[in-house]
Amino acid sequence: MSFYQIKKADYHCQKDVKATDSFEKIMRYIINHDKAKVIIMDDYRKLPRRTKKQKMYYKNAEQKAKRKQKYRVYELFARLERNDPELIKLSMC
Repeated sequence: MSFYQIKKADYHCQKDVKATDSFEKIMRYIINHDKAKVIIMDDYRKLPRRTKKQKMYYKNAEQKAKRKQKYRVYELFARLERNDPELIKLSMC
């Protein structure tokens, strides 16, 4: 691939990021995205919330964490019911 193709290609096709012909903008986006992923792995509440886009990313991470927590609770109940079938009667109340 020539330098001109690298510089002028449409690299990114995501809803929240406009298509761009700037390689620098793409690299900046990737770096920021990777930083955010590291923060989310530690604790999503440490994400920055200054700009509108950052607030949107925070909200998405929050929703994902809530869904994950809900599934963990369901899995916990399923394990308890597998270990003690009598608990199934209680869970249907």
